[in-house]
Amino acid sequence: MTALLLACALLGGLTAAEAALAEFLAALRAAPALQPLRALVAPARRAGAAAASWPPPQLDLEAERARGGEAYGFGIALEQPWPRPGARAAAGRLARAELELALAEAAQEAGGIAAEVAAGLATLAAAEAGAALSARAQSELLAAERTQEAGAAAPSERARVAARRARWAARQAAWQHRSVEAHAVLGAQLGWRVGAPLPPFAAPAAVPTAQAPAVRLARARAAQAAAAAALAASERWPEMAFGLAWRRSDAGTEMEADWLALRWRSSLPWQRAGWEPAAEAAQRRAAAYARQAELEERRAAERLAAAHHGIALAEDSARQLRAAAERLRQAAAAARAAGAGAEALWELLDEAADSEEAALEQELLAQRERAELWRLAPPPLAEREGAER
Repeated sequence: MTALLLACALLGGLTAAEAALAEFLAALRAAPALQPLRALVAPARRAGAAAASWPPPQLDLEAERARGGEAYGFGIALEQPWPRPGARAAAGRLARAELELALAEAAQEAGGIAAEVAAGLATLAAAEAGAALSARAQSELLAAERTQEAGAAAPSERARVAARRARWAARQAAWQHRSVEAHAVLGAQLGWRVGAPLPPFAAPAAVPTAQAPAVRLARARAAQAAAAAALAASERWPEMAFGLAWRRSDAGTEMEADWLALRWRSSLPWQRAGWEPAAEAAQRRAAAYARQAELEERRAAERLAAAHHGIALAEDSARQLRAAAERLRQAAAAARAAGAGAEALWELLDEAADSEEAALEQELLAQRERAELWRLAPPPLAEREGAER
């Protein structure tokens, strides 16, 4: 299935890397681990849509009865609160900041999930290759052992070959154990089941450090604090309401009367201490979070540079080890053609397998470094969000 999807994507004009990334993201979007994150963001979206709207009208009912008398009165009023100047705009900014905060927190979690999934896929591929390498090394040593049995090899030489074969069997078991652990991670995060197709490994196509989750979190908190300061500062203005009221007074008596009136109500702030300290404290928090955002962006850039450096070192080391293994295998072939002894032959093959396994470890290290980049550039929670970004 994976090969078919990649082929379709390639026919559609995508490169192999783009097709792998598209399939990886599609598998993540369907992953059960991301569903709770979408549920956490949804309330913030709804709150953001309603934050800057006008407050709802209020319906007031009143009734009174004079003590010891027959007269009574009642009325009804419909009143529209009038927000303080700047309050609606500040509330809208606050809601948008809280939405961005929820999105940044969800992105941070999604980046961790994507990194674990990518690392699991890389580990699974390396484990399969490592198990195959270990099996081949055992076969080569078994062939050398049989050659020794056919000749007059000393018991010590036979024991050394058997010990090395047992060591490679242990390595094969270790690779198989890593494969089981990778399957467990993929099962937990992707809801993967044995026999189901797995997406290919993929890393972020680009890593904009300015959009790293830690940077987004700090900026969202700065915007949240700035909006809270503006909302607190709006309390310096009076709160008002306008409405229409109908009232019947002295009901049940000769003085009974109905009247209709426009209604205006205002409440004036009494002391600056009611809003000024809160506004100043929120402004200080906003400045602190803005500085933190700058620091987090530098940290993200440093992490990205370190990751690229680590990937380059690991890949260079893997290339050297692969080349060394190829030279050793060529030497083994030449020794076999020259009729060299079994001991020299299996030592060359064993060293070649050692180099290949070390190269495999370095390649896995590079892939895991790439997988960690998802923590700096998390996948979008939805396909639409990815298009917008």
